[in-house]
Amino acid sequence: MIKKEKKFFYLFTIIIINLIIKIIFLSNINIDILNFSDQTKYIRISQHLFDNGFFEPNNTFKHRTPFYPYFLYFLRNIFDNLYFIVIIQNLFNSLSILITYNLAKLVYKKNAILITLIFSLNLNIVLHTNLILTESIFIPFFIIFLYFSIKFFKKERLKDLILASIILGICTLIRPQTYYFPSVIFLMIFIFLNKSLFEKFKFFIIFFVIFKCFT
Repeated sequence: MIKKEKKFFYLFTIIIINLIIKIIFLSNINIDILNFSDQTKYIRISQHLFDNGFFEPNNTFKHRTPFYPYFLYFLRNIFDNLYFIVIIQNLFNSLSILITYNLAKLVYKKNAILITLIFSLNLNIVLHTNLILTESIFIPFFIIFLYFSIKFFKKERLKDLILASIILGICTLIRPQTYYFPSVIFLMIFIFLNKSLFEKFKFFIIFFVIFKCFT
């Protein structure tokens, strides 16, 4: 019980430290920074959604995936302010600390707190969380995908595989770089899963079909 209380205290402290760092970053960001480079493109797409009500992947924004623009559009419908969007991104990203801790427990249980602390102090992640860029929400979703993937390979439960495929589909709708990740899952299933060939094919087909439903 004492160990659990200590871990909770350490985790709570890490989250507080992370929030303080994020507040420092946020307090030094001005509107000009949020209207610079790729950020303007995402703001323009969300404005297009405001004006037209739909996303046009084959038009001006053909190289952009739709999830993040719709995320911006949703938040701008609540309160049309860039600082508000950044604050929500920071709060959402803070969940990744808890997910990282649970992920670390699956892999290196003894060092889970240390791994979580290192992750929380990653200034590159903190910086991108305070910008209007896909990384702000991609990172939490990708960590969730890793969590359920590793959980599946450890416990071989179908529900973990299904959740991993859904989350990877969402990741791909945020950033297309994960589109080819099913090939990695395919190899891992056939190398690491202690099942018959039929079972391995069945697991991969379920994963791939669900993933394709999202992409």
